[in-house]
Amino acid sequence: MWYSRAKVGNGLKRPVNDPVYALPFHGRPRLLREGKEVRLAQKGLALLYFLALEGPTTRARLADLLYGHRAGLQNLRVELHRLAQALGREVFPRGQDPLVLPSWIRLEAQGEGVVLEGLEAVAGLADWVFAMRDRYLASPGSGARKELLQELSSLGPPFLLVLRGRLGAGHRAFAQALAVALGLPFHETLRPTGLVYLEPPYPPLAVKEVLRSQAVLVVRLDPGEEPRFFLELRAQYPPDRTWVLDLPSLTWPEAREALLKGVPFAEAAQAYFLAGGQPEWIPEWRACPESPKRPLAQLRLQARFLSEPARLALERLSAVPGVIPQEVLDALEALPHLELDLRGLHLHR
Repeated sequence: MWYSRAKVGNGLKRPVNDPVYALPFHGRPRLLREGKEVRLAQKGLALLYFLALEGPTTRARLADLLYGHRAGLQNLRVELHRLAQALGREVFPRGQDPLVLPSWIRLEAQGEGVVLEGLEAVAGLADWVFAMRDRYLASPGSGARKELLQELSSLGPPFLLVLRGRLGAGHRAFAQALAVALGLPFHETLRPTGLVYLEPPYPPLAVKEVLRSQAVLVVRLDPGEEPRFFLELRAQYPPDRTWVLDLPSLTWPEAREALLKGVPFAEAAQAYFLAGGQPEWIPEWRACPESPKRPLAQLRLQARFLSEPARLALERLSAVPGVIPQEVLDALEALPHLELDLRGLHLHR
């Protein structure tokens, strides 16, 4: 059980048996206290979910989103008062702007059912709810990736998680699923809290600025020469707060349970094989089984970031058909730039 901290009369803090309220991510939206539902107005509940998933949000944006008229800010103040009455405590400090979800209300990632089921009925939230479902629809949900998420669900901020892996491995989707598992809002720009996902080209951030953040920082590291931004982070982040993870491809059962569910076997097997089990590329090979353009564009884009020796080695390799023994790889100076076993690599013209 989670516990919050409360001030006592002498100004010190001590733990109290104050259970955290839970917002289930799957199924009907509701606020739970020790497993029992707390009755809330629909708008108030929607407000809590929005803050849980998007992070700190200004009153003006929330008022426009939930009410969409000139009296929106006044309606929002009334709703905040109702929330305080329903929970029997102050939820947001007076005058707080942007509003920040208190630490004793957390998103509950585990569960089954439709994401935010029925919340699209709240006026002004339909597009956002549908976007949330699309965002998490293809997130890792079973097998090896589910086990990874469970292992990572004990992480506490601040933390640096580096995701390596092949192109099309679904780094962003995995980071989004991890944010849900941790009960943290997902961001793609540096924020002081939540889960922050960064991918190349990295933003022009000073490492000192990143180190001041109390967020879980997830950084995608592409194949090729390690960029300066990553090297500086690795040198400055505490080793006990850093984890480098190779994101695996989807297994066949994982793909059949998610991206290829209900697809005829022959079509599913072809898409899975051609995509190499990469979740971002499986839909591309289904849509364009002869020559999908997106994976080709991604490969060419990433090739720009390879070192010159790596590019030259790959150019030499591209002209060699059939099985390439280790002796040839050594002669072509290609072995340091490939991940393979010693039995050889099959390339075709």
